[in-house]
Amino acid sequence: MLEIDGANSYTLVYFGHSARETEQFGLAAPNLHLHPITWLPRKLYSAFLRTPLRLPIDTVAGITPDIFIFPRFVRWPLQRTSKSIVLVYDTSYLDLPASMETRHFGWYLRHAVPRSLQAASQVVTISEATKQSLIQHYGLAADKITVVTPALDQQVFRPASAADIAAVKQKYGISRDYLLYVGTLEPRKNITTILRAHQTLPAELRQRYQLVLAGGKGWQDTAIAAAADALNSTDLVVPGFVAEEDLPALYSGASLFVYPSTYEGWGMPVLEAMACGVPVITADNSSLPEAGGDAAHYVTAGDTGQLAAAMVQLLHDPGTRAAMAKRGIAHAHGFTWQKSAKQFHQLLEKVNRP
Repeated sequence: MLEIDGANSYTLVYFGHSARETEQFGLAAPNLHLHPITWLPRKLYSAFLRTPLRLPIDTVAGITPDIFIFPRFVRWPLQRTSKSIVLVYDTSYLDLPASMETRHFGWYLRHAVPRSLQAASQVVTISEATKQSLIQHYGLAADKITVVTPALDQQVFRPASAADIAAVKQKYGISRDYLLYVGTLEPRKNITTILRAHQTLPAELRQRYQLVLAGGKGWQDTAIAAAADALNSTDLVVPGFVAEEDLPALYSGASLFVYPSTYEGWGMPVLEAMACGVPVITADNSSLPEAGGDAAHYVTAGDTGQLAAAMVQLLHDPGTRAAMAKRGIAHAHGFTWQKSAKQFHQLLEKVNRP
C-alpha cells in the first residue's frame, strides 16, 4: 500500500511507546506516520470497551482521518471519523466454535462483530467463502463486502535449490524423502488424521517417506501426542517451530504437502507449498478450494481412509505429482501483495468518495 499510493498518507495507531514496540512494525516510508498512544494503557482501553464508557479510538488518539481501518474483526467506537473499514478473516466463532481457544473470545466476537459490521462503511474478507458466510449469518448486502486475498512474496516462496533442501533436511533431522505438514499442531488441523493415514500406508511407502509435522504446539493436543506415539519414531519428525527463512527449502524438499484442515479462513500454507513446487493434498471445505484452485487434490477433512488413498495414489504416480507441481506454481503466481494492495487501495478510494 505504501509503495503504490504516494498521494495519501497512512497513520498507524497503536498503544505503547517503547523503541521495541515501534521496531516490530518494520515499516518506513515518507507517507507513513507511527502514532503511539502513550497516555492510556491498552488493557485499560479494552476494559472500557466492555462498559457503557466505550471511548472513541480517534478521540483517544487525537486524530481525525478520512477513513479508520480496523484490522481484526471489531470496529471500535469513533467520534470524529465517519468512515471505517473492518477486516473479518473467517467466521469460525460461529461455524466451528469448538476451535476457539477460549470461550470468552468466541463470546466476545459473537456479540461484537454484528454491531461492528453494521457500523462499518465497508467490510473486507480474505475469501469468497467468508464473504458468503457473512451474508448468510448477518444478512449483509454483497456490495458491502470486498474480498482481498492474502498473497505471497514470490521472491521468497519459490522452488529451492538441491543444496538448500539438503541443508534444511540436515538441520531438522530429516533423513529420508518426506511428506510435510506446516501449521499449528491443534485439533482443527486434523493432525491425527494425517498421523493415522501415514500409519496405514503400505510398508514400502512408510519406509521410504517420513512424515514431518512442522509447527508450534497448539491447544488440546493430547490426542495428537497419543497418535504420534503410535508411529515408529524413525517415521516421524516433529521439528517444532520452523524459522521463516527455512520454510521455502522445507516445502521444496517434500514429495507431498498434506493439509486436511477442518476449517480455514484462507489456508496460507497451501499457497506457500504450491509456490515452492510441491503437490498439495488439502480438504474440500471453507476457503481451501480458493487457496488451492485447480492445482490441489481434495479430500474430506477427517477421513483417514480417503487421505491415505490419496497419498498412495500420488506417491505411486510421479507424473501426476509433476503436473500438479507445475499447475501449483502457476496458480500461486496469481497471488501477489501488489495485486492485493491495489484492490485495497481501490476500496479506500471508493469509501472516501463524497
